[in-house]
Amino acid sequence: MKKIIILAALILTGCARQSLRTVCTCEQQERVAEFVSDNIAASNNMSDEEMEDVISQLAKTGATAFCDQRLFWYNSFPSDGIDWSRQKLDSCEALQ
Repeated sequence: MKKIIILAALILTGCARQSLRTVCTCEQQERVAEFVSDNIAASNNMSDEEMEDVISQLAKTGATAFCDQRLFWYNSFPSDGIDWSRQKLDSCEALQ
């Protein structure tokens, strides 16, 4: 019986993986917002391209430039989501 419990525990812990995600603090989020507003005029090429795409790309670029990268644990089973029991975010941190 002990072997079955140990085997089940190994299988369940083996179903988790880690992945890098971008995390921004409140100050970093403000810097990203400033980056977007400072660069939006230069990014508008006056074409038919949707500005929503330009804004989201500027936000991604700003987050990459100003925010931190952290390893997060993901559950592969049952939901394939972030395992929030293994890591916590501060109240002023946002996952990008």
